[in-house]
Amino acid sequence: YHADDAYDQHIVERELAFLSAHTDVGAVFCLDRFIDESGREYGRVRVPPALAESRLFDAALLAESLLRYKNAFLRTPSVMFRRAAFDAVGGFDQERFGIAADLDMWTRLSLQWRIGLVHEYLLGYRHYTAQWSKQYERMRTEPEMFFAVMDRHLSRPGVRALVSTEALTSYRVWRVRDEAERAANAYVLGDRAAGVRRRDWRCGRGRHRSRRAGAGPRG
Repeated sequence: YHADDAYDQHIVERELAFLSAHTDVGAVFCLDRFIDESGREYGRVRVPPALAESRLFDAALLAESLLRYKNAFLRTPSVMFRRAAFDAVGGFDQERFGIAADLDMWTRLSLQWRIGLVHEYLLGYRHYTAQWSKQYERMRTEPEMFFAVMDRHLSRPGVRALVSTEALTSYRVWRVRDEAERAANAYVLGDRAAGVRRRDWRCGRGRHRSRRAGAGPRG
């Protein structure tokens, strides 16, 4: 739990009850409200409509959902997990995955345990101007760590076979969008050359130039 967030008085009761009722669940989450620095609510997380009735995620459903929607439903400040599950997967790999180390842990955990979601707003997640995650998104010119986590997860034995072709296509679309956002960030931050290079690469002009530059006489 995060010290600067606001927790509903029933969050522990609800999540403990969920774990007690589902002995194969290793971690359980709830939904969150967005609150500002003074504690006023200004929005709520919206679960993708396709997951509106999903309360139990096995490895297949979790991987499919993450590829299609990114992580729009596992809110880490709300999590309660079993000590046995934590010990089994080895905890967070902060050094490798940084800000996305939590998502990496949930993907690993899903291979041994199911993951639960309580569809109640039991957390007030505080947003403020100097927040690390907000600064990360505003200034980021490197690939989002989400992709490092999911690339690693898809490389694990059997995981790719669990997901649909449509989910993999969605994942590729997310990556293209990320490249466009990074190009815009680079341009705003003053690295206009990098922004243009990324834009040209996505348009195909960078690839064509590379082929022409490396081409030589054949035969």
